[in-house]
Amino acid sequence: MAHRILVVGAGQAGLTFALLALRAGHEVTVATDRSPEQVAAGPPMSTQLQWSPSLAVERAHGLDHWQDKAPQVTHLAAAVRGRTPMAWRGALAAPAQSVDQRVKFPRLMGEVDEHPRGRLHVGPLGVAAVDALALRLRSDLVVVTAGRGELGALFPVRAEHTPHSAPQRQLALVYLADEVVDTAACAAIPPYGEVFTVPLWSADGPARGLMIEAYVGGPWDVFRGITDPVELRARMLGLLRESAPSEHDRVRSLPLTDPTAGLSGAVVPRVAHPVTTLPSGRLVWGLGDVVARSDPLSGQGANSAVHMAAHYVEALGDDLSAPRLTSVFDAYWDRYGHAAAQFGHAITAPSQPHVRRVMAAAVRHPEAAAMLARSYERPDVAMTWMGSPSRTDELLAGLT
Repeated sequence: MAHRILVVGAGQAGLTFALLALRAGHEVTVATDRSPEQVAAGPPMSTQLQWSPSLAVERAHGLDHWQDKAPQVTHLAAAVRGRTPMAWRGALAAPAQSVDQRVKFPRLMGEVDEHPRGRLHVGPLGVAAVDALALRLRSDLVVVTAGRGELGALFPVRAEHTPHSAPQRQLALVYLADEVVDTAACAAIPPYGEVFTVPLWSADGPARGLMIEAYVGGPWDVFRGITDPVELRARMLGLLRESAPSEHDRVRSLPLTDPTAGLSGAVVPRVAHPVTTLPSGRLVWGLGDVVARSDPLSGQGANSAVHMAAHYVEALGDDLSAPRLTSVFDAYWDRYGHAAAQFGHAITAPSQPHVRRVMAAAVRHPEAAAMLARSYERPDVAMTWMGSPSRTDELLAGLT
């Protein structure tokens, strides 16, 4: 049975769901508070690196228009600075890819609006506005993907899956013009935080996302309230020059891709109940960050959004009751979401001794380096050893 669906939010989760639902024969309106032109001209919304499993979903449905342009990331390099420094570079199972969302989302928004059964609605996204729009459209189903503000507050937190009530890191991000490279890099630098560089495709060609995740209250926690990309870049380079010279040398000569290419903020990972109601009593189904938000450090946000959206569309049937919609989320959680959340918590916490043994082995053994790199691609597989010291020791014993 085809449904009339209102999707609130035009991010990774909302647009993936909308386009897959349109291809499945449903009628879809995507409501957003910014036009495609505003998204393209605005600041980055996040940085992300999509691993091969989520890229496979997009490519199977014709949503990846950048494979022949975007840098294909084949390796993940990592370093730990401090008293016991180590570094490794591991091969991914298949190439990853990152596209500036200011390029990607306007293109996909246009595809929704151009589809015979699709529509893009630009306007306020408050609770009352969404309730009124759903009534006017006579929507069978309202899917909310916008995780902040009034709508996000409608979804009660599931405390058993949400160990933190405050951000674990303060974030700063800039996009820098660069040549094509094939390696994403991460460096952990105690007591400051982590530094990431991610090859990506921007509106002006190849670029690199530079992100600092600063320990809250630590020496690098100096980005709060800064919105000017020039100031963000200068402050980030200053910190790296003093505390992480290797990372500084990698990016010091790279200019901003554009005048708006910067972002600062913080994320609180959370899991929420997937079904709630609007004031009118209409059911709302949560998708993406609004019900399962991860720390960017885990590299799972955009990937989880794609997997959840595809799972939701595949499970759509005649029954749109709260128990049925909840069961669909629960099935996603068991299949993918729980492992992704566990992986995120493990990555943001101090490394356990058995994980440090794998990191030490990765310096000498390409197999161990690949195991670490591919943990981002398949958090479900990663947690089979990250959550088990005995399984980790078995894997390490098999290294040649």
